[in-house]
Amino acid sequence: MRRLLALLFSSILLVTYALPNQRLSRGTNIYDFNVTDIDGNMVNMTRYRNLVCLIVNVASNCALVDVMYQQLQALYDQYAADGLRILAFPCNQFFNMEPGTDEEIKRHVTAKYNVTFDLFHKIDVNGNETIPLYQYLKEKQPGYLPHGQIEYNFVKFLVGRDGIPRERHPPTTPPVQLNASIYKMLGL
Repeated sequence: MRRLLALLFSSILLVTYALPNQRLSRGTNIYDFNVTDIDGNMVNMTRYRNLVCLIVNVASNCALVDVMYQQLQALYDQYAADGLRILAFPCNQFFNMEPGTDEEIKRHVTAKYNVTFDLFHKIDVNGNETIPLYQYLKEKQPGYLPHGQIEYNFVKFLVGRDGIPRERHPPTTPPVQLNASIYKMLGL
Protein backbone atom coordinates (compact mmCIF):
# COMPACT_ATOMS: atom_id res chain seq x y z
CA MET A 1 0.00 0.00 0.00
CA ARG A 2 2.85 2.39 0.85
CA ARG A 3 4.53 1.65 -2.47
CA LEU A 4 1.29 2.34 -4.29
CA LEU A 5 0.86 5.66 -2.47
CA ALA A 6 4.49 6.60 -3.13
CA LEU A 7 4.07 5.76 -6.81
CA LEU A 8 0.86 7.77 -6.99
CA PHE A 9 2.47 10.75 -5.23
CA SER A 10 5.52 10.58 -7.53
CA SER A 11 3.26 10.51 -10.57
CA ILE A 12 1.33 13.54 -9.38
CA LEU A 13 4.56 15.46 -8.79
CA LEU A 14 5.87 14.50 -12.21
CA VAL A 15 2.70 15.66 -13.93
CA THR A 16 2.51 18.84 -11.86
CA TYR A 17 6.08 19.98 -12.48
CA ALA A 18 6.95 18.51 -15.86
CA LEU A 19 3.91 19.14 -18.00
CA PRO A 20 3.61 22.96 -17.82
CA ASN A 21 6.80 23.22 -19.85
CA GLN A 22 5.67 20.48 -22.24
CA ARG A 23 2.78 22.36 -23.87
CA LEU A 24 2.64 21.46 -27.53
CA SER A 25 3.01 24.27 -30.02
CA ARG A 26 0.66 22.78 -32.62
CA GLY A 27 2.82 24.11 -35.43
CA THR A 28 4.30 22.32 -38.43
CA ASN A 29 6.73 25.13 -39.30
CA ILE A 30 7.42 28.70 -38.20
CA TYR A 31 4.85 30.01 -40.69
CA ASP A 32 2.05 28.71 -38.45
CA PHE A 33 2.72 31.39 -35.83
CA ASN A 34 2.07 35.06 -35.19
CA VAL A 35 4.38 37.25 -33.13
CA THR A 36 4.41 40.90 -32.08
CA ASP A 37 7.13 43.21 -33.33
CA ILE A 38 8.89 45.76 -31.15
CA ASP A 39 6.44 48.47 -32.27
CA GLY A 40 3.43 46.41 -31.13
CA ASN A 41 2.33 45.23 -34.58
CA MET A 42 1.13 41.66 -35.13
CA VAL A 43 3.42 39.83 -37.55
CA ASN A 44 2.36 36.66 -39.31
CA MET A 45 5.45 34.51 -39.73
CA THR A 46 4.45 33.77 -43.34
CA ARG A 47 6.28 37.05 -43.97
CA TYR A 48 9.46 34.95 -43.75
CA ARG A 49 8.34 32.20 -46.14
CA ASN A 50 11.20 30.96 -48.38
CA LEU A 51 13.77 32.87 -46.35
CA VAL A 52 16.46 31.52 -44.03
CA CYS A 53 15.87 32.84 -40.51
CA LEU A 54 18.19 33.17 -37.55
CA ILE A 55 16.00 33.52 -34.45
CA VAL A 56 17.75 34.75 -31.30
CA ASN A 57 16.71 35.70 -27.75
CA VAL A 58 18.62 38.87 -26.88
CA ALA A 59 19.43 41.01 -23.85
CA SER A 60 20.96 44.49 -23.81
CA ASN A 61 22.80 44.17 -20.48
CA CYS A 62 24.39 40.78 -21.08
CA ALA A 63 28.19 40.46 -21.18
CA LEU A 64 27.83 38.87 -24.65
CA VAL A 65 25.83 41.75 -26.11
CA ASP A 66 28.54 43.71 -27.95
CA VAL A 67 29.96 40.77 -29.87
CA MET A 68 26.54 39.26 -30.53
CA TYR A 69 24.83 42.38 -31.89
CA GLN A 70 27.87 43.35 -33.98
CA GLN A 71 28.16 39.88 -35.50
CA LEU A 72 24.40 39.47 -36.01
CA GLN A 73 24.34 42.79 -37.87
CA ALA A 74 27.40 41.76 -39.92
CA LEU A 75 25.66 38.51 -40.96
CA TYR A 76 22.53 40.43 -41.86
CA ASP A 77 24.50 42.95 -43.92
CA GLN A 78 26.31 40.14 -45.73
CA TYR A 79 23.37 37.84 -46.48
CA ALA A 80 20.11 39.84 -46.38
CA ALA A 81 20.06 40.29 -50.16
CA ASP A 82 20.42 36.50 -50.52
CA GLY A 83 17.47 35.75 -48.23
CA LEU A 84 18.70 35.77 -44.61
CA ARG A 85 16.52 37.37 -41.96
CA ILE A 86 17.50 37.83 -38.33
CA LEU A 87 14.70 37.90 -35.78
CA ALA A 88 15.72 39.20 -32.36
CA PHE A 89 13.42 38.60 -29.39
CA PRO A 90 14.37 40.55 -26.23
CA CYS A 91 14.03 38.49 -23.06
CA ASN A 92 14.42 39.47 -19.42
CA GLN A 93 14.34 35.96 -17.91
CA PHE A 94 18.07 35.60 -17.33
CA PHE A 95 19.23 37.80 -14.43
CA ASN A 96 17.05 40.74 -15.52
CA MET A 97 19.40 41.69 -18.35
CA GLU A 98 16.67 43.21 -20.53
CA PRO A 99 14.68 45.37 -18.09
CA GLY A 100 13.62 48.15 -20.46
CA THR A 101 10.41 48.70 -22.38
CA ASP A 102 10.20 47.76 -26.04
CA GLU A 103 10.67 51.41 -26.96
CA GLU A 104 13.79 51.72 -24.77
CA ILE A 105 15.24 48.48 -26.15
CA LYS A 106 14.69 49.58 -29.75
CA ARG A 107 16.20 53.01 -29.12
CA HIS A 108 19.24 51.48 -27.39
CA VAL A 109 20.11 48.79 -29.95
CA THR A 110 19.52 50.97 -32.98
CA ALA A 111 21.63 53.81 -31.54
CA LYS A 112 24.47 51.71 -30.14
CA TYR A 113 24.66 48.84 -32.67
CA ASN A 114 22.94 50.31 -35.75
CA VAL A 115 20.65 47.28 -35.83
CA THR A 116 18.59 47.03 -39.02
CA PHE A 117 17.31 43.46 -38.64
CA ASP A 118 13.90 42.66 -37.18
CA LEU A 119 13.26 43.31 -33.49
CA PHE A 120 10.30 41.89 -31.63
CA HIS A 121 8.32 42.46 -28.44
CA LYS A 122 10.00 41.31 -25.23
CA ILE A 123 9.02 37.71 -24.49
CA ASP A 124 9.51 34.76 -22.17
CA VAL A 125 11.39 31.84 -23.70
CA ASN A 126 10.84 29.42 -20.79
CA GLY A 127 7.94 28.62 -18.48
CA ASN A 128 4.20 29.00 -18.75
CA GLU A 129 4.36 32.36 -20.56
CA THR A 130 6.58 31.09 -23.40
CA ILE A 131 5.22 32.26 -26.73
CA PRO A 132 4.07 29.48 -29.10
CA LEU A 133 6.86 30.16 -31.61
CA TYR A 134 9.49 29.45 -28.96
CA GLN A 135 7.59 26.35 -27.77
CA TYR A 136 7.83 25.10 -31.34
CA LEU A 137 11.53 25.96 -31.72
CA LYS A 138 12.34 24.14 -28.47
CA GLU A 139 10.34 21.07 -29.55
CA LYS A 140 12.14 20.83 -32.88
CA GLN A 141 15.64 21.66 -31.56
CA PRO A 142 15.54 20.76 -27.86
CA GLY A 143 19.16 21.31 -26.83
CA TYR A 144 20.53 19.63 -23.73
CA LEU A 145 18.31 20.94 -20.90
CA PRO A 146 15.05 19.22 -19.91
CA HIS A 147 12.03 20.20 -22.00
CA GLY A 148 14.28 22.06 -24.45
CA GLN A 149 14.69 24.95 -22.01
CA ILE A 150 16.64 27.95 -23.26
CA GLU A 151 19.78 28.11 -21.15
CA TYR A 152 20.67 31.81 -21.41
CA ASN A 153 20.62 34.87 -23.64
CA PHE A 154 21.63 34.58 -27.29
CA VAL A 155 20.54 31.01 -28.04
CA LYS A 156 20.37 30.88 -31.83
CA PHE A 157 17.93 28.85 -33.97
CA LEU A 158 18.74 28.55 -37.66
CA VAL A 159 15.59 27.92 -39.69
CA GLY A 160 15.59 26.70 -43.30
CA ARG A 161 13.61 28.16 -46.20
CA ASP A 162 10.94 25.54 -45.49
CA GLY A 163 10.29 27.06 -42.05
CA ILE A 164 11.75 24.09 -40.17
CA PRO A 165 14.38 24.74 -37.46
CA ARG A 166 17.56 22.94 -38.58
CA GLU A 167 20.13 23.97 -35.97
CA ARG A 168 20.28 25.25 -32.41
CA HIS A 169 23.41 26.98 -31.14
CA PRO A 170 24.27 27.85 -27.53
CA PRO A 171 24.89 31.37 -26.23
CA THR A 172 28.66 31.01 -26.50
CA THR A 173 28.61 30.33 -30.25
CA PRO A 174 29.56 33.56 -32.04
CA PRO A 175 27.11 34.29 -34.88
CA VAL A 176 29.93 34.38 -37.44
CA GLN A 177 30.55 30.69 -36.73
CA LEU A 178 27.19 30.05 -38.43
CA ASN A 179 28.54 31.40 -41.72
CA ALA A 180 28.98 27.99 -43.37
CA SER A 181 25.52 26.78 -42.35
CA ILE A 182 23.87 30.01 -43.50
CA TYR A 183 25.75 29.90 -46.80
CA LYS A 184 24.62 26.32 -47.39
CA MET A 185 20.98 26.98 -46.40
CA LEU A 186 20.86 29.99 -48.71
CA GLY A 187 22.09 27.77 -51.55
CA LEU A 188 25.06 29.98 -52.36
